Amino acid sequence: MKSMCPALSLLCFLLLGTGGLAYRNSTGEESNKSNDYCNVYSQYCYVQKHIYNVTHLQCYETIIDLMCWKIFNNGMHSLDKGKWCTWTNVSSLYSNFTQCTERKADCLNIPWPNNLIENHFVLLHSKYFNNCNFFNVYRDPPEKIVLALILTPISIIPLMVALVVWKTKNCKTGS
Repeated sequence: MKSMCPALSLLCFLLLGTGGLAYRNSTGEESNKSNDYCNVYSQYCYVQKHIYNVTHLQCYETIIDLMCWKIFNNGMHSLDKGKWCTWTNVSSLYSNFTQCTERKADCLNIPWPNNLIENHFVLLHSKYFNNCNFFNVYRDPPEKIVLALILTPISIIPLMVALVVWKTKNCKTGS
């Protein structure tokens, strides 16, 4: 099965493991993450850097594209397009994508959020939520409620003025 894997692709790395290589992060230092989850990504980026001269951020982008973005896209395309604008339908996919990018960044010691992730979210919103009209959800309240909200403070103002005038007159006669 190892011979079938093209030049250290990420999926082969994940399926076959690192083959006993020492776990290092992409800068060549021993990884500070203790679990195998992070070690696989760190080792992958370390190999990519030394074999293909791939930068740390380029490696992170590849991981995000293959492991997070692809899953989000597949999930969105499994939904009917009419359901894309309903938050209850897409919230778990959106949350999973966010958490996926955060976990990978944490494993690789990359700050999150970053420009790469911001660009992914801009793309995500423009591709899937561009035609959503989220403002239809909010409607004006009934006229009776609006009238009550307007008249209540207006009717309190004369009462407060009368109270101040009455209190002022009572204080002057007492002195």
